Amino acid sequence: MMELSRFLFVACFLLVSSEVLTGRVVEREDFEFLLLAHFWPTASCVYFHNEGKGCYVPPAVKGWTIHGLWPSIPGTEKPDYCNDSMKFNYNEIQDLSQRLAVNWPCYEEGVSKTELWEHEWTKHGTCAYSLPILQGELRFFNQTLNLHDKINITKILAASGILPSTEKKYLPMDIFNALKKGVGKIPNFTCIKDKKTEWTHLEQIWLCYDKQLQPMDCPGVAQSKLFFQSKAEKEMPVSSKSYFQDCPHSGSIYYYPLPTQ
Repeated sequence: MMELSRFLFVACFLLVSSEVLTGRVVEREDFEFLLLAHFWPTASCVYFHNEGKGCYVPPAVKGWTIHGLWPSIPGTEKPDYCNDSMKFNYNEIQDLSQRLAVNWPCYEEGVSKTELWEHEWTKHGTCAYSLPILQGELRFFNQTLNLHDKINITKILAASGILPSTEKKYLPMDIFNALKKGVGKIPNFTCIKDKKTEWTHLEQIWLCYDKQLQPMDCPGVAQSKLFFQSKAEKEMPVSSKSYFQDCPHSGSIYYYPLPTQ
């Protein structure tokens, strides 16, 4: 018995030591679903202008673009930064460069074109690695692009009469219903307030997928948390949940057109 205990202790020590040395923390890779976050470029510029930074939308961008694919757990922002040893290497995704430039650009002026991709890989891609279909940079970015290609959010909103406009505003619930109808699953979305004008804009749309990359209903957004409702709140009836964040409870929001070049 003493020998067995000593063996188990050594085995656990070696396992923990290996995880520390590689930067890998296995338990932080656990997640329940994947969230595909999309940017509306004009609202992204509102964010950067609020931060006192410049913003540039490439002429090739014609609609909603990717923010990232995030392994997620309701009620938390985790997991993230799961393996510090998996350094971003642009060479691994260079074959995707044209698709990435159009569908997954960074809008902040003065930063490298790879800045957003490196951030998304380091924070989220390393956590998605536990799924074989998403293992490695090429699989992670390619699969995310493929999911994005299957959904045309601009057309989905337009089908319900929700078109970019500098004059017309929309009720958040109307946007929610349009997305739910077009996607066939419950979405989430977020708003952002322009600090200069005090106007609120539609900023991001979040769609959810299971670990087989099949669409699923998103959990409700908890106003007190960054992401999703806790497991206790998940028992609330659908009618009591909120599926949009930082948007007005009453009143309408802007959905501005893309900037002209």
